[in-house]
Amino acid sequence: MTNHADACLDAVLATINAPRPVWLTGDGLLECLRADSPDPQWRPHVEALFDECSEEALHDLVLAGVVDFATLERALAVWDLGDARAAPWVREMAWLTREYDRLNSVGDIT
Repeated sequence: MTNHADACLDAVLATINAPRPVWLTGDGLLECLRADSPDPQWRPHVEALFDECSEEALHDLVLAGVVDFATLERALAVWDLGDARAAPWVREMAWLTREYDRLNSVGDIT
């Protein structure tokens, strides 16, 4: 990862780890976001990502190449966090990304 990506990830980790006795690492967070099933030990951390971190912080993760919107959207489903504060925004951004890719693939974007 680049220094910028590390800084974005560190900022998110500072928010989600601050009040918790067991800290999640950057690699651990990425494993949670890509998991096929939730690990109860990390549920508070993943909930915090979508409830306590700003949309700007999540967007910074995407722009830095740490994660993409499709992965964030999938994590919402896997962790059953559809009611999280940032969930509507994540779903919208994932849809916009898919739509952009679709239009780009048929040459409709100039």
